[in-house]
Amino acid sequence: MSFTEKIRKHIWPWCIFILAAAVFYIWIAYQIPYTHDDWDWGLAPGIEHLTTADINSRYAGNAVEVLITRSFALKTVVMGLVFALMVFSSTKNAYLFLSGETKSKIDFKTTTCAFLFANCIFLCMPSYIWGQTNGWVAGFANFVMSALAMLIFFRLLFERGSSHLSKKRKVTSAVLHFVFGVIIQLFIENLTVIFLMFSFAFALYCLIRKEERKNINIYTLFAGNLAGAVIMFSNNIYSSLWNTGTAVDGYRVLQYDRSKPLSVFLEAAYQRYMRDFIPGIVSQDILIPMVISLLLLLIAARKLKGKESFAKKFLIVLMMIFDIAFLVYYGSVMFNKCPAFIRESDSLYAFIDLGFAEIISVELVVLFLNERKLLRRLLVFWFMPFLAMVPMLTVDSIGGRCFYAGIISFCVFCQMLLIYYLKNVRFVPKTIALVVLGIITAFFAFSMGRIYLAIGNVSRERYQIIENVKDETGDITIVMPPYPFEDYMWFPDPADDSRVAYFKEFYGIPENVDVEF
Repeated sequence: MSFTEKIRKHIWPWCIFILAAAVFYIWIAYQIPYTHDDWDWGLAPGIEHLTTADINSRYAGNAVEVLITRSFALKTVVMGLVFALMVFSSTKNAYLFLSGETKSKIDFKTTTCAFLFANCIFLCMPSYIWGQTNGWVAGFANFVMSALAMLIFFRLLFERGSSHLSKKRKVTSAVLHFVFGVIIQLFIENLTVIFLMFSFAFALYCLIRKEERKNINIYTLFAGNLAGAVIMFSNNIYSSLWNTGTAVDGYRVLQYDRSKPLSVFLEAAYQRYMRDFIPGIVSQDILIPMVISLLLLLIAARKLKGKESFAKKFLIVLMMIFDIAFLVYYGSVMFNKCPAFIRESDSLYAFIDLGFAEIISVELVVLFLNERKLLRRLLVFWFMPFLAMVPMLTVDSIGGRCFYAGIISFCVFCQMLLIYYLKNVRFVPKTIALVVLGIITAFFAFSMGRIYLAIGNVSRERYQIIENVKDETGDITIVMPPYPFEDYMWFPDPADDSRVAYFKEFYGIPENVDVEF
C-alpha cells in the first residue's frame, strides 16, 4: 500500500493530524515578529539586494524574503505551511524510502509514530538554531526553505522512474525537474555544492546502469543543478572572495590563504573539521545522538535473535555495548551530569563525538549489510549532515543556522530507523509507543506555544505603541518593551543606528519620534 493509499484509507485521522499541525504552525508563525535585517529587506534596499545580488546570489531565498516582509499575513501563512510541510514531507520520505525495501507492511500506527516523532525533533530544536532559522524571517527564507527543498530533492532522486508516463508528460516532468533543479541551487551556497554533487552521482549511476539510462528526469535535474550552481557562483562577490580573500566589505572572509601551499589549508581544514565541525554536527541537538543510539540498540537486539553467524552476533553485541555507552553519555550531557574531566576538555568532547560518528557508520553496515538498497538510503541521510558542512570549511565563521539542514536530514534518518523497528512490533507495544510519542509531542507543542505566545504578546504591544505615536507632531521618545525568550529570536532589536533607521521606516514611525530599546 502506497503512502497516498494509506492516507486515503485513514483519511479522517490523517486530515486531523495534518490540519492540527498546519493550524498550530501557522499560529506559531503568526507570533514571529520581524527582526534584524527583515526591516531593510521589507524596504527599497531589499529590492536592491535581490536585483543586484550585492550581498549574495541567493536569488530564490532573497525573493521569498522580499515577498514575506511586505505582507504579515503572507509571512504567517507561508512560514506556517512550510513548517507543517517539513514534518509531513520528512515522514513521507521516510515511509517511501523504507516501504519498498522491506517485506512486511508498514501500518497506520507506525507511520503516525514517525509523524509525531518528526514534530518532536522539530519542536525541541536547540533555541540558538531555532532563533537563526524558524524564528527569523530572513533565516527561514534561506535555511528552512532550502531544507524543505532538500527533502523534495532526495525524493526526486530516489523515486526517479518516469517510464510509465506518456511522451507529453515525460517532457513536462523533465522541464519541471530542470526548473526545480535551478531554483534549489539559489538558497544556500554549501547546499548548492551538495545538490550538484548528488545529482551528478545519480546521473552517472543512471548512465552506467542500462536499465536506468532512460530516466531523463535525473539528467534534467542535474542540468538544472548545474545551471543553478553557475548562477550562484558567477557573482563578482565570489571572484572577489577568491582573489582578495574578502568580500562584501569584509563580511565574507575566505579561510584559504592562496599565498600558502594547498596542503597547509587542507591540513588546517581537516583539523578544524574534526575539532569544531564534527561536535557541531553530532551534538548541536543532543537529543538526536540519544535517539539514534536507542533505536540502533533496539534494532540490534532484535537482529541478535535472528539466524546470524557467531562472528556477526559478536559484532552486534559489541555495537550494542557502544550504543548503551553513547546513550548514557549523551543523556548525562543533556541533564548536566557529565563528569567534570569530560566537561572541561573540548578535545575529549570532540573525540567522543568523532567516535560516535565512526562507530554508528560501522554499525549501520553491520546491521543492514543484507539489505543493501535500504543501507544505501540510510547512509545518504546519515552522511548528508557531515557532507553539507564540508564546503563551509572555506569560510572563517559559521552559525547555528548552518546545521539546520543536517538536523532535518538526521530526522528522516531516525524516522526510517523508527519505522524499521516498529513495523514488526506487536499491537500493544506499538500502541504504547504511539501514546508516549503523542504525550511528548503535546508537551513540546505546549512549551513552544507558551514561548511564542509571550513573544507575540510583546510584539503586539510594540505595534500598538508605534500606532499610538504616528500622528504625533512634537518630539517624543517611545520605549519598546523587551522581548522574552530572546534566544528564540535573532537580534530582535536593532543592532546599530542604521538598523534603527530601517526599523522606523519599516513601521512608519515619524522622524520626530525617538525609539529606545
